[in-house]
Amino acid sequence: MSDVEASMELSPEEERGREVYEKVCASCHGGANKATIVDRAVHDLAFPALKPDGNVLFEVPATDPPRPVLAAQPENEFINIGSAMENFLVQLGATEHESFTKDLSFPAYRFRFYKDAARTEVAADLPPRSRPAIRSLARSTPTATP
Repeated sequence: MSDVEASMELSPEEERGREVYEKVCASCHGGANKATIVDRAVHDLAFPALKPDGNVLFEVPATDPPRPVLAAQPENEFINIGSAMENFLVQLGATEHESFTKDLSFPAYRFRFYKDAARTEVAADLPPRSRPAIRSLARSTPTATP
């Protein structure tokens, strides 16, 4: 597959955008289709091995910080939902490691789980929606009007 965009004539602003894309985005969103994780080490991080109970399998003996065992998926180009979660955690500052995306702005994702197949009853939002501030229950004393 050829990269059709590579032959396009661009304005100076568009050319600058392409340069930024090549430096920052292409390792994860590259290739001719712009949907291939070109950096295979980054690709592999999206596929941790799972134990039979569905939990992530970690290296034994334990490492500090714990490192998941990676499941080889060389033909799998599906960008795992884990990449969205990683970006979310980085934005919150909730990771202990330095991330190459820490200075970028991404959409804030919320995962919603439903109780029914029709998606009418919400079971939970992750992260939870922030609760509205509790309003004071004290009522002001009405003032007399002349």
